[in-house]
Amino acid sequence: MNLDQAARDETIRYHEDFYATHKLFEDGWLQEPDEELPGIISLLASVKEPRVLDLGCGVGRNAIAIAQALKSNRVRIDCFDMLDSAIERLSAYASQFKVKEEICATCVDMDSLTIEPNSYDAVLAISILEHGKSIQSIKRILGEIVDGTKSGGINRILISADRKATARDTGKPVDTKVETPMTHQEARELLEQTYSAWSIDKLELAPYREELDLAGQRVIWTCTSVSFLARKS
Repeated sequence: MNLDQAARDETIRYHEDFYATHKLFEDGWLQEPDEELPGIISLLASVKEPRVLDLGCGVGRNAIAIAQALKSNRVRIDCFDMLDSAIERLSAYASQFKVKEEICATCVDMDSLTIEPNSYDAVLAISILEHGKSIQSIKRILGEIVDGTKSGGINRILISADRKATARDTGKPVDTKVETPMTHQEARELLEQTYSAWSIDKLELAPYREELDLAGQRVIWTCTSVSFLARKS
């Protein structure tokens, strides 16, 4: 299936605008790392020279927090994002927060991603999988993540499902695009099937709401966050 270019353009436009107007650890959803990060850091604290993959890393709200916490463990974090501008900002933040040596940031098209098997102690894929070009591509990427995780390693995944937008002033529906839209049922089943041989620590659904600019107007954007955490046997 071909990529929905209009959806990809909307993804790029939103993130480039957000990163240009919000500062890391200060504004919006960049203010804090992912809620599961403290537990992941605690698990990695006993690992010598842990390797982490942050897929869809953005400007580093998770990668930099991990690097700061595990610097003494000689952690290495491979950070992949499709936006050159995000990688540039991540590199600048890594220097600012003095974790440049711990972070390797690369611009990567997720749909062509390959991961060396048995490479990572933790893999993060937070609000990124739905931006794959098709469900077949997402399944392939998840297979790469599963194979690329070491025994005992942990995967943290967050998927935005059931995406909707309404005009703030009128309440009328506004078209919002994503490369591969999923319902929360579809996302949940995909994760349960992919990780059937793993220990699933968390699979929860939660509503999410954000006010943002879309198609030249202010909208209320909502979704169901499918929050997932699992460990490899």
